[in-house]
Amino acid sequence: MGARFRRFVVAASVVATGALGASAIEVVPAGGPAAVAAQAAAPSALLAPLPGWRPSLRPMFNDPGRRGSRVILRRILQAIRHTPRGETIRIATYSLDRPEVTYALRQARRRGAHVQVIVNKRTSSGLVFALQRAFGKNPHRANFVVTCPGRCRGPGDGGNQHIKIASFTRTGGARDVIIGSSGNLTSKATYRQWNDSWAIAYDPKVFNAWVGFFDQMKIQRQRGPRGFLTTSQPGVKHAYSLWLQRTPATASAVQAPVARAGHDPVVQRINDVGCRTRRGYGTADGRTIVRITEYAVFKSRGVRVANAIAGLKRRGCDVMVIGSVFSRPVIGILRRAGVPLRMGDWRFANRNPAEEDGLSGWGPRFYVHFKEMAVNGSFRGQPTKSVWTGSENWSPISFANEEVVVRFTDPAYYTAYTRQFRNLWRGRATHRPGIDPTGGPPR
Repeated sequence: MGARFRRFVVAASVVATGALGASAIEVVPAGGPAAVAAQAAAPSALLAPLPGWRPSLRPMFNDPGRRGSRVILRRILQAIRHTPRGETIRIATYSLDRPEVTYALRQARRRGAHVQVIVNKRTSSGLVFALQRAFGKNPHRANFVVTCPGRCRGPGDGGNQHIKIASFTRTGGARDVIIGSSGNLTSKATYRQWNDSWAIAYDPKVFNAWVGFFDQMKIQRQRGPRGFLTTSQPGVKHAYSLWLQRTPATASAVQAPVARAGHDPVVQRINDVGCRTRRGYGTADGRTIVRITEYAVFKSRGVRVANAIAGLKRRGCDVMVIGSVFSRPVIGILRRAGVPLRMGDWRFANRNPAEEDGLSGWGPRFYVHFKEMAVNGSFRGQPTKSVWTGSENWSPISFANEEVVVRFTDPAYYTAYTRQFRNLWRGRATHRPGIDPTGGPPR
């Protein structure tokens, strides 16, 4: 199954954009006629797997509070433990408090691997600062821990470092591995959140694009113009795209023009969905299927997103939504439009910021934490079975954060994510809107 999700890059170009941009990397899967044709056209050699253990590259989903709680964490730990001497581990995460992760990183350094970590300062635990004392904080050295006071690639404390990626130049027999997730490296993400995780490998251009972005974050400075790097191959059947947020301004400076100009990339993505599609896609009667699982939709941006989702329903799409931190106006817009909605938020209480990544006040402490949208039908006039996932919440602060969004067009990814959507919808993870359960989900 893992080989099915291996990817490689096939071409490159650079495009300039405005205040809100991204890095987009188009690649195709190994295997099949499309892959053979793309290989022939590729300007650079792909990396072949080496002998030895290799991480699974399939999508993964944890099941908090049950036996499957640690499946996402386990893949990252195994990759750290199989990183040999001379190779480099790079981790960017919003928060980190798992002792087995910091222990594995210390062991990796002892055997001669290079370990580089970037964490959001406001959510850094004592374990992060202890690791920083051991590794140092000089980003120009081979080993370091950098804590960013806000977004990393700009001055001041606006925004957050919100990306959740662990990458490895080599782990076991796999090279240029990138593992992303909606979850951080914390106990909460493991035992009190439903999260997803994706992985790619063997693609030096994709990997080097990520390393270049990481290198900007580690020195807490943006180099070069705002823009995005994109690589593409005409006619590739199962491309994917990786966007890395490039927004150096503060949240307040960015939100206003985005709201006025209607350039919210999430709203644009939703508006690009067509509700009629060809045979072989969507429903039996030709309607596009849209499934959204999103942790946070609120404030002014949330209202715009909710109106866009409601528009899909009015245009005839088959839309269903799972949420956690949705504002009342957002819930009202969706329900009035007739959008089927279930909530994945549990254990409401007055939260302790020290235990909740800085969150306080009345709110859930056990919840669905995905940032995902799946489409089976028409997108920008073309049939597709696509999944968008990553680290971005659909709230205003994301415009000022460091974020990653990845789009997969492999039908196998669509199948995996929509199967998980059904599990969350029908299972213990969700309840009807309009209640604040103080207890946890059913065991």
